Amino acid sequence: MSSLASIYERSLAVVPVPTYLVDPAESAGSRLPSDLKVGEAAYLVIEHMLGDGMSVIDPTERIWDFATAEALRSAVEDRPIVGDEPAWRKLARQLGEQPRQVMLMAAELVFLRDLPNIGYKADTKVADVARVLSWLPLSVEVPDSMVRALTEWQGSFFGGQGYNQYLWKQLPWLARFVKRWVTVSDLVKDRALSDPWVFHEVVMDDPDDVPSIRNAFLFLVFPRVFEPISSERHKRQLRDAFCGVMDVNSGDDAASVDRDLLAARVALYHKYERPVEWYAEPLLSQWNKPGGEASNALVRPKHYWLYSPGAGSRLWPEFSHDGIMAIGWDEVGDLALYRDRDHLRTALQGSPVMKGRT
Repeated sequence: MSSLASIYERSLAVVPVPTYLVDPAESAGSRLPSDLKVGEAAYLVIEHMLGDGMSVIDPTERIWDFATAEALRSAVEDRPIVGDEPAWRKLARQLGEQPRQVMLMAAELVFLRDLPNIGYKADTKVADVARVLSWLPLSVEVPDSMVRALTEWQGSFFGGQGYNQYLWKQLPWLARFVKRWVTVSDLVKDRALSDPWVFHEVVMDDPDDVPSIRNAFLFLVFPRVFEPISSERHKRQLRDAFCGVMDVNSGDDAASVDRDLLAARVALYHKYERPVEWYAEPLLSQWNKPGGEASNALVRPKHYWLYSPGAGSRLWPEFSHDGIMAIGWDEVGDLALYRDRDHLRTALQGSPVMKGRT
């Protein structure tokens, strides 16, 4: 098995693909430097996940093993909690009685899940990891190395609802990958670390595929080969729109789409002589109609609130006349003290008046 020091370096290689050759320097040149940095930051955890099995948060603990991965998978997947309870509260209940190693694995997988998502603020990403660690009997701080990784780079893609709302599917998928990885032979591991398409086969060997996290994970492990895109639909739209630039369409399976996108990326890099940005012009309008879903993929969505002051809006004339708005959440104090929605939700859930209303 390769040494830890070599795993990241080997991930930088790009192997020949059928009908065309991809030069590693050209593939790197076609990428935004920030995307490559996000991939590099992910190796804080990935080096150990694919290598020596040790935790980053607690280097004395070996967490990347079959038993720990199965315990995490089972706790989330085999014990579903239905209802409108917030996802993080459900996860806390599911992991509440699990061993320390399972909690550490969950925290490090949350790190990988959040890292590439531009839709999460840096503080939220750090808070998500800290939240999982707070469930340990003796709470553990998020290591400075993780904090730096989550705050120095904004991310690479907007996950959107298809990414953000499926934590309960994403953690079991990642746990199942870990189970497969630790059980394949050293020969397969060695080949997979050298050849991204062999690694792709290991990743795809799951009957319960979750494309959003699968696409994100492939990008984090091989940032010079796979696209910084979580949406499977966007990947296929892109491939169908640009397959003509390299005169090839390998097939409709996930590996073929990824191969074709790599070839199209390098061809477009030569054409425009600058890094390829799928969600910006001149490429965006070539594969997505103006005003379509993808044209807003890098823009935060607008949110609207329905406001009804008092029971039956009885205070509306008074509020309208005085030009004010107010919320009857006296127990939570000054709203400016809450840095994000999750912190406010936690306070509301602890309020005697608001219990059961969130």
